[in-house]
Amino acid sequence: MGRNIYRLTAAFAALIGTMNDSVANFDAFVALNDSTNPLCFTAFRGLGWCYLLPGVLTVAASAYRTSTNIPGSTSSIGGRL
Repeated sequence: MGRNIYRLTAAFAALIGTMNDSVANFDAFVALNDSTNPLCFTAFRGLGWCYLLPGVLTVAASAYRTSTNIPGSTSSIGGRL
């Protein structure tokens, strides 16, 4: 049991060292989160909408473009559809 404790302590020392090196990253996350509060959402809570909305608009535009094709009409590049 004594040797396992030394291994565990060494593993935790590496973890604590990594966490200590990342304190600046954690501080930057807090600053990012605070800067988005006036917009009524937290930094990562609203992040997904930045990907979802353009995707939905792209799909809607594609569906609209597909539904407005009339058989026998010419395409915008000059060929027949």
